[in-house]
Amino acid sequence: MIKKCIRYIYTQNIISNHYSKLFYSNETPPTTTTSNAILNDNIRCVNVACSIEFSVSSKLRGRQGYCPCCQTPVYLKKYTSKYKDTLQKLRDDYLNKQYQTSIIMEEEKNSGDKEPIGISVLLEDCRSIQNVGSIFRTSDGSGIKKIYLSGITPTPNQDLSKISLGAEESIPYRYFKNTLECIETLKKKNHYFIAIEQTPHSKSLFENKTLDEIANHTHNKDICIVMGNEIAGISDKVLEKCDITCELPMRGIKNSLNVSIAFGIVSYLLTNKFPNLITNRKPSK
Repeated sequence: MIKKCIRYIYTQNIISNHYSKLFYSNETPPTTTTSNAILNDNIRCVNVACSIEFSVSSKLRGRQGYCPCCQTPVYLKKYTSKYKDTLQKLRDDYLNKQYQTSIIMEEEKNSGDKEPIGISVLLEDCRSIQNVGSIFRTSDGSGIKKIYLSGITPTPNQDLSKISLGAEESIPYRYFKNTLECIETLKKKNHYFIAIEQTPHSKSLFENKTLDEIANHTHNKDICIVMGNEIAGISDKVLEKCDITCELPMRGIKNSLNVSIAFGIVSYLLTNKFPNLITNRKPSK
């Protein structure tokens, strides 16, 4: 037993010092990080007389290797599902941080440029990537100028791109961790906020004297449509910051619409009401 323990300790030292040499001479030894430690799924030697466990990097998974102690051929199994899920989460978190950083830096870089006025949309905690992807696609089609994402609203990634058909490439967007911070930032730029929500004081979007009066006079500032969470809707604090709250009249039992469907109706209605605010991305002939 003592000999086996000594052999195990010695083997672990060999693994840490000569990792790539023991498996494949052309492999680069992996960098040890906290993430790697979390993702390690140990391999056990198939030789009963040996039976040691050892760690293997993701680069070597899914191929034939050798036990670092007795040199018995061992299949280096791929990560189990829980490790795949953990790895995917780490990747998604990283991509989100990358997108958010690049968006904010780009916004700050162009902050001195005067943008043409238009209609934008602010999504507060829209959880579903399908809904967000559809809103990107609809925004491109209806002439929306920009999309603001906040809270838990997902930023563009490969899955979203499949739904939006790549509309995120043509629609400028920016992520804010806090929705109120986004509103305060846009208020300083003279944006007019229209919340789409059913409340005791909300007015129909189809027959709205306030919007009609604004449209009849030349509207010379940006409009921002605010859409809320699929279940909770727009938070009370955000509603208080909006200039007007409008609703789509419901005539059915369910008394609700999917957020991306509702946005489709709202975006075309408002771009029709405010034609001078349409952002036309079609190349001139």
